[in-house]
Amino acid sequence: MKTFLEILIEIAEQKWSIEDPDIPNIEELEEDNPALKIACQQANSFIFRANDLPFKNYKQAFFTVAEQKAYPSPIGNVERVTCDGNTYDLMYDPYLDRLKPDLDRPSKWNREILNGTDSIILYPTPDDVYTINVYYETLNCAKRQQGDEWVEITNLQRDDDILNIPEQFEDLYLKCLYPKTMVYLTIDDTDENYQPYEKSFQEALLVLKNAVGIKRDKVIGF
Repeated sequence: MKTFLEILIEIAEQKWSIEDPDIPNIEELEEDNPALKIACQQANSFIFRANDLPFKNYKQAFFTVAEQKAYPSPIGNVERVTCDGNTYDLMYDPYLDRLKPDLDRPSKWNREILNGTDSIILYPTPDDVYTINVYYETLNCAKRQQGDEWVEITNLQRDDDILNIPEQFEDLYLKCLYPKTMVYLTIDDTDENYQPYEKSFQEALLVLKNAVGIKRDKVIGF
């Protein structure tokens, strides 16, 4: 996988770019032209979070504790919560606090900040040990190596950070990231280069979506 620094260098080396490709590190880049780094971060965030890409879908499982209603929520958009594996789908209810306290197998859930912690709230409060599965869409669009492990992070920041995507889709994802970065650098949609960058991005995004299994559309000129 390409590092953030390698990605920035490749963008700078593109035929459309006026950036200097001699970039020794991100710190020097930020001093010379911080706009390129920021534009790349904006583009990565937009592509990853604004599109229904299936590799963002995760599952977090935990066991309940009798008489404990709150459990740490994953970082992302929670889409489904089940009990006892996938045997029972829990219903989302934003008004759990209006219900009479009860102890039983959970049938509903909510998400709220409880004592400063982003939490999944179960109702009724579990009366026993149950397996809860939380299906969610991660918002972390980058990864960073810490020791022998790769840890998800919010976005690309350091030289060695990488994209939080399956390696087999990296090339197609980068074909989206490069022109979208130029869109953010251009800013002005009346600039003569803005529409070509955006068109290139939209065509590349369609190819990426087709590759990951999203509904196919005709791809022209790619």
